[in-house]
Amino acid sequence: MTIKMQGFFEKKIVKWLFMFSGVALTAICLKDAKHSVLIIGHSIGIPVAICAWYYLFVKKSFLIEIFSELNKKVFIFSLLTSISAMHSLMTSSLMIHVLKTLFSLQSVDVTNHIPPALESLVPLLRNFILNYFSVSTLYVFGIVVVTLISCLAFPCIFVCMYKLWNVVYKKTCVEIKIADKIEKLYFLFSVMVFTVLILVLYNKTTSFSEGINYIYSADSLYFLGRATFRGQLLFQRPLFEILYLPIYSIIYPISRILFFSPRAIYFLIQFVHIILIVACAIMQSRFLKLSGISKTAFLVITSVTYPFIIFAFTIEQYVFSIFLLNLFLYTYLENKENKENLYIAATGALITTGVLLPLIIKGKTLMDKVSCLFFDALKALIVFSVFGVLTTLIYVESGLNWFLRFSTPTKPISEKILYFLNFVKECVIAPDGFVMFLSLDSFSSYVYWAADTTSVDYIGLSLLILALLGFAFNYNDRFSQICIGWIVFGFFIVGIFGYGLEYHETFLYSLYFGWAYIALLFKLIDKILSKTHNAVKISVYATIIITLCIVNIPEFINVINFGLEFYPVS
Repeated sequence: MTIKMQGFFEKKIVKWLFMFSGVALTAICLKDAKHSVLIIGHSIGIPVAICAWYYLFVKKSFLIEIFSELNKKVFIFSLLTSISAMHSLMTSSLMIHVLKTLFSLQSVDVTNHIPPALESLVPLLRNFILNYFSVSTLYVFGIVVVTLISCLAFPCIFVCMYKLWNVVYKKTCVEIKIADKIEKLYFLFSVMVFTVLILVLYNKTTSFSEGINYIYSADSLYFLGRATFRGQLLFQRPLFEILYLPIYSIIYPISRILFFSPRAIYFLIQFVHIILIVACAIMQSRFLKLSGISKTAFLVITSVTYPFIIFAFTIEQYVFSIFLLNLFLYTYLENKENKENLYIAATGALITTGVLLPLIIKGKTLMDKVSCLFFDALKALIVFSVFGVLTTLIYVESGLNWFLRFSTPTKPISEKILYFLNFVKECVIAPDGFVMFLSLDSFSSYVYWAADTTSVDYIGLSLLILALLGFAFNYNDRFSQICIGWIVFGFFIVGIFGYGLEYHETFLYSLYFGWAYIALLFKLIDKILSKTHNAVKISVYATIIITLCIVNIPEFINVINFGLEFYPVS
């Protein structure tokens, strides 16, 4: 069968078919922007995308390489997820929206999607078309055009899906084989426990899954709208939609099968997110090169830190972004393949991760490094162009405005440092929370947010000092160097720019930055206990775990009570 498929893919007409399929995929992925950015971005991105698809499918034996070893199970799975992905892209595409609006003559304004000089042509075009066709005929024609373009994109979607799932399948099999008993038991136990708890909570309250700013300003509801591939793309997460599409292509059809449960889609999303969070903890334990009692203690301690608990129950896009960040670090520290590709993915999922750029720059001389940087930038340009999001990437004005919206550059530096110390505590320990009625332009609701900071947080200061000591004792370790760099970056974002201080939303970033503190703190503790008896180690670790449970679990119960009181399942 493989030989026959290779012969099929060697045909020139097939190569050109897939090339045009790739162009169709780019077309339905195109995103909106201001007129100037739209023109500049698409005038660069579309030609680059066409050249990229031509090179992959026509000039290079890309199809033969992918299907050289056909995995039937992966083939069938990819086929099913590709159908789901095509449906999702078809219903969310900007081009689809414009076509349906034009051909159905709906009242939706499409002039925002075209240059101002052409705005006057829209009503003229409509009037001209109406002289020959009825509205119903035009609507049907628009649906047909949309469907044909989506169907043309399907072969390319399938190729991308098969490539991805084949890699995921192979890598997962390898990781399961090399996983030790501690990792396997931790994974199974954690996923099982959190899954059961999520089932219970999601059937009692909607605050964790269907809210906007309900819990620590988490935008759970936006996750199924503006923050995913089904909605508006943002400068901060230019590739998030397309990267999350493979996962959503599994979640969405299953949620339709479970039609009798209206909240099935929320549960399925969070079930996947639990797997991702637990996988991050396991990867971090490998970064630290832990084993035995130390590894067990680290995994349990990580699981009872407050950000881990909250994000294990609350739907938020940061979980997926953090997973890609950890996956990139894993490939870098283990010197595995595809470091550059995962760096682009992690940065595309959350633009601030791009600060890790020095980790992928190779070469001994300056020219070698410049050359490496150039080719990596070129690869990123191709990826962003192929998936139609180059306009979002170059829409710098929008990104800066969004960043400044949540930053407080005018606050005194002393006040920012107070918030930063409080943020350090939030990376491990629950902040003081309270219920308030929040009224903004877009919505008004009761929310559970962290309290303001007015004085020095000595717990945060202590944790920061201990983390710095952890680095001082392990400054030659590469992962420790990454951790301290990440802490400095976090200080720059929160302590200098004051990001998230305007509405005191810093806890929302605790999982994103917290792993660096936890790693260095554990390195320090493990270093101190390295020459002690196992009984002493167990006693110290047990004390830390019990203390974290005593501090964090009551506050989490308060969050649950808030949800049950204000947002019960009707």
